Amino acid sequence: TSHTVILARSMNVPTLVGVQEASARLQAGQEIIVDANLGIVIPHVTEPLRRFYEQELRTLGAMHARLNCAGEAATTVDGLDLEIAANVGSAEEVSAAMERGADGIGLFRTEMLFMDRDTPPREEEQYEVYSEAARAARGAPLIIRLLDIGGDKPAPYLKFPAEANPFLGYRGVRIYAEHRDLLRAQFRAILRASVSGDVRILVPMICCVEEFQEVRKVADELRDELAAQGVAMGDVQIGAMLEVPSCAFQMEELCDEADFFSIGSNDLTQYFLAADRDNAKVSGIYSWAHPSFLRLLKQIVDVAHERGRWIGLCGEMADSSAALPILIALGLDEISLASPRIPAVRRAVCNSQFSSCLQVFKQALECHTRAEVEELLRDFAPVDRDLPLLAPDLMLESTATSKAEAIKEMTDALWLAGRANSPHLVEEAVWQREDIYSTGFGFGFALPHCKSEQMTANSIVVAKLATPVAWGSTDQQPVDVIFLVAMRASSYGKEHMRVFAQLSRMVMREEFRDRVREIADAQELIQFLKQSLSPGAPAPAK
Repeated sequence: TSHTVILARSMNVPTLVGVQEASARLQAGQEIIVDANLGIVIPHVTEPLRRFYEQELRTLGAMHARLNCAGEAATTVDGLDLEIAANVGSAEEVSAAMERGADGIGLFRTEMLFMDRDTPPREEEQYEVYSEAARAARGAPLIIRLLDIGGDKPAPYLKFPAEANPFLGYRGVRIYAEHRDLLRAQFRAILRASVSGDVRILVPMICCVEEFQEVRKVADELRDELAAQGVAMGDVQIGAMLEVPSCAFQMEELCDEADFFSIGSNDLTQYFLAADRDNAKVSGIYSWAHPSFLRLLKQIVDVAHERGRWIGLCGEMADSSAALPILIALGLDEISLASPRIPAVRRAVCNSQFSSCLQVFKQALECHTRAEVEELLRDFAPVDRDLPLLAPDLMLESTATSKAEAIKEMTDALWLAGRANSPHLVEEAVWQREDIYSTGFGFGFALPHCKSEQMTANSIVVAKLATPVAWGSTDQQPVDVIFLVAMRASSYGKEHMRVFAQLSRMVMREEFRDRVREIADAQELIQFLKQSLSPGAPAPAK
């Protein structure tokens, strides 16, 4: 979670770190595949791999197009609202985030203005950037974090001394007293830009009330100074970024000083657990899923809301699908994440139920270990979705040229339809059965099936292949029609066996097989299959 990785994610650039021997085994100009979802680098691209990833890109493109058209508020099925904001580092990124449906900018990282240059930016330069960002936010909140330099974000012209442990040293709010001119110029620029939108200021690395009081004092002085000069300003709120665990035990006092709060989950996690987030040797310790950390978050959010303060959360936790039930249950006002992920997270919130999330959160708080929390969340389904087994977007005309391609295309269809949280894990569940015995039924039909906690609705996917593929069927015939039966783990019993048994009986009938192949219209095929699969249905007629 270094600063470089965070920026890469915000720009939608696939990124891997800690790839051993990469510099030794890879050559400049070599064609490789970087799959950040699976955490692998493929140095030799074969034709089957190329086809696989071309299909993956088509699937991702289809999902992005579908999500970006949603435009709905992030509200759970039982009515809890959650703002989904973006983390950005430039005015240009603000525009892109708003296009992706962001409810605002939860974190504008200003340190990018101060890095990779020989002198700090002048007030006027900053004013132009912040004004452009405020206009691009279109009236939505723009939370600008004051300069958070130091640690993994150096600025050579400041000539900071070498430190044995920079993350615990001279950074964030701690540099402001010595570099008062930097703080004043930035404050003036932000206050002047506030007339262009709903601008708010966030103070980083606060560890005690005195630090925040000192910064607010400077802000008040500059407000008076600008007002005396006749400069127009908006009503700018000033908030504290909660990254240091000591803040959790002074929340009531901080609520008396700060207008709002933003939890910086990356630094708060590493400081709370004493685990450097950039050190691979302790990566097994650095995790938001520790029960003690979840209890810390609950304490912080509860006090903030008791005192009437708005509170959001940014960082890697906000971007984690596994953490979403926890974030919903906490009752946060907002989560802020890399903008490419906003549409998917928005849909996940809309498919969630606050009451169910609250129940699993209470269980997580009672866990003893990180592993227990992770297992609990892995088995958790955010809402019991009552969707029909068959749907038009699950009726496929496929150009797959292999069994593997066909299975991937069908599990991708489940994901695109919002019926699976992870197509990769559902695909893995299908292959767990295929590796034991082939589901090639004979007569050119295959009936792969699986149970998975990743399924959010029981489903049947039907794929008709333009070119039959080998499936290892008992009659050795290639397959041109596939029924994938994918069930939620919690409803696997009788429903799964009833559907699978009924399909098996129907496929034995020649008239059924012929009719399935003949029907070209998706809705007509769905109606035919519904009739065929209904309990006590008569033998299908041609």
